[in-house]
Amino acid sequence: MPIDTLFNFVYNVSMKFYKTHHLPYEQRLQLVEEYLQKKESLRRLAISHGISHQTLYNWVKIYKKSGREKLKLDKRPKKSIENKIMFLKEQNPSLSIRKAKSLLNGGGVKISEKVIWRVWRSYGLINSKTQKKRGAFSLFVQSTTELENEIAKAKEFIERGDYKNAGKVLNDLPAIPESLLLKKIPEKFLSPRRRLERLYLELGEIPFPRFLRKVRTIRKTLESKGYIYSSLIADFLELDALGWLRKLQETEEVFVRLEKKMAGVRDRALWFLFYYDKAAVLCSILKMGEALKWVARCRKLIYSLSYPYYLEYYGDLLTRLGAYKKALSFYKRAYEKESEPKMKSRLALKMASLGYGMAGEYQECKKMLARVGELKKSVIFGPNYSLINAYLAFEQGDFDEASELFLESLRKSKEGELYNYLYATYVGLAGIAMALGNRKEAKSHLRKALKLMEKYHIHTHIWILKGLLGEIESIPAEFLKNVPLCLLNYMIRATRTEKITDYRRAYNFAQKKGILGIFRRWIIFFPAIILHLLEKGKKTFLAKSILKFPLFNSAMPVYYIKFLGSISVSKNQQFLRVNLSSKEYSFLIHFALRSGEPGKFIILREIYENFWPRSEKQVQRLLNLLVRLKKKLIIPGHLFGISSRDIESRLVNYGIYFATDYQEFNETLARAKALERAGEWGFARKEYLRAFRLFRGEPFKKNFDNWSVDMRFKILSQFETEAINFAKSCLEHGNKNDARKILQKVLKIIPDSEESQKLFETL
Repeated sequence: MPIDTLFNFVYNVSMKFYKTHHLPYEQRLQLVEEYLQKKESLRRLAISHGISHQTLYNWVKIYKKSGREKLKLDKRPKKSIENKIMFLKEQNPSLSIRKAKSLLNGGGVKISEKVIWRVWRSYGLINSKTQKKRGAFSLFVQSTTELENEIAKAKEFIERGDYKNAGKVLNDLPAIPESLLLKKIPEKFLSPRRRLERLYLELGEIPFPRFLRKVRTIRKTLESKGYIYSSLIADFLELDALGWLRKLQETEEVFVRLEKKMAGVRDRALWFLFYYDKAAVLCSILKMGEALKWVARCRKLIYSLSYPYYLEYYGDLLTRLGAYKKALSFYKRAYEKESEPKMKSRLALKMASLGYGMAGEYQECKKMLARVGELKKSVIFGPNYSLINAYLAFEQGDFDEASELFLESLRKSKEGELYNYLYATYVGLAGIAMALGNRKEAKSHLRKALKLMEKYHIHTHIWILKGLLGEIESIPAEFLKNVPLCLLNYMIRATRTEKITDYRRAYNFAQKKGILGIFRRWIIFFPAIILHLLEKGKKTFLAKSILKFPLFNSAMPVYYIKFLGSISVSKNQQFLRVNLSSKEYSFLIHFALRSGEPGKFIILREIYENFWPRSEKQVQRLLNLLVRLKKKLIIPGHLFGISSRDIESRLVNYGIYFATDYQEFNETLARAKALERAGEWGFARKEYLRAFRLFRGEPFKKNFDNWSVDMRFKILSQFETEAINFAKSCLEHGNKNDARKILQKVLKIIPDSEESQKLFETL
């Protein structure tokens, strides 16, 4: 049978059973114009869009005879009738289309169900299939030519500074597509619904206390005017704000109000969101039994809401239970169904960080991170990208890289997310300190995090921190439905008993639940059991890179160098009484900052150019210096040396960890700034003061090689700038005493600091 004959046969048979659906006006117009431009035959064009060729033929006739406007499906009802149809749904969110038609007919308004549905959809009061794919509710509608024209008018008014008329244009629209134009119009010129949409666009950009006040005001205004459906959206945004602010006790009032408004509503998407928020709050306060009931309700709705959005959000909910393995399966399903590149990138990041990263499957994790693309630079997802890479660097023993990435996640994070990233950073830096054998510093980090988490009643983090600090003997039974807390309980028991069977029970549980990554990050806080197993010659099931940590490998020395003032050196927490020359100190600091971890190196040419630029005996001078340093610092000869295998010879660190007070200064400063951004001035002030206390004088005072001179200028400039900024913040908080003290310190170390002197004189 010829292909055209087969095509026509299949087409004609299929059209007998096909009911032409109503395409939007824009698509009708596009199809007609495509045909008229002779891009495709009428029959083939029709079947490719799922309509009959006769329907398309009729549209072409209408277009030729009466023009494009006649292609519109139905005439819109009068504005007054449209408002009446809209307000019926706004007043009663549970109202069905059939009931609305009955009410309208009873009031003398004869109208079809299709028109009612179309009006509700245009106002964003009904979830079409397309909207459900995007989320539980959508504040914004899809763009149309008509809406774009109106938005263009509003933009012209804004460019002329006529915000009143710009607001009027947007207020007259039933609903609008997502547009940053709203943020350019003062709120007083916007209707309550447009103000709600504007506020949504500001989520995460304005302080959450202010966001909460605004959303409550808008919600009350909407309720007073009878816009109950729109007020539902305000209620859900209020729950978000309360969650970020950790005001969980206030959420119950919102849930009661929401349940009352949603009585009789059959929209499963809205109920999914309600169940999700309810379960999330209960997980946060560790009411795990109750939380699981609401999680089960969400799970039932997934069968009828099998879109990527809901699969992803259900996965997010499972992560709150610590059920990362189950969450990963839902992220995978969402990833397979999702077609939009940005959404796929977001899911790839979640699979990497909350799935494979937690499971310790790092090869798969890296594959997913490679699919994240430009999302890693975004404000919203960038912090998480940095965080998972910090964990990867940590397990490889690259502590400098891990530390920088932890701090990078803090710098990238927005205000509402800062508490989570502060917790992760404190625990991450504590892990680094612990891995280097510095238990005192590790406990200091954990205690700071604990104080912050206790203030905001973040219960899961509180119990984890207490467990890592060794302050509890077991986790209460009611909390053990949280998977990570259950693992922690096993680890605490294994450490207490030092039984191999208890250790393996903890390991096997982590493996079964897909949280081996967490197990590996936490086990360093329980070194006794690992050291016991190593002593007995038993398997630990840990990677070789972890067993090489100085905590478990005493043959790997850790040096701590203080040079922000008078220079001192410690080895494995023990102060060394050494007498080094200025060049020896300069070289040691140079090596510590540039090649401070095993596997790192410095090109010899760069060392020669800096320390002996005009000498004819550069090699001999370097070798002599290395011999002296090894002897004075008690460094085994094989732990660093010269390698000539590559194109350029290099000085390689084969097995030493270095830490400096300058690195500690930067870490402490980054935490201080994050705390200040989060509005935690009390915590931030203590971190700032701790950072500035590390400066005891002028660094590199007697060192005059080029690198030392450049570093001295860089460090002092940074110290001066940060101290002045801190002093200004102190004055904003009415604290002249700290401002005066820190400026005095700056002037003592940098006497010619003009800005510090001017600011000091104003006090």
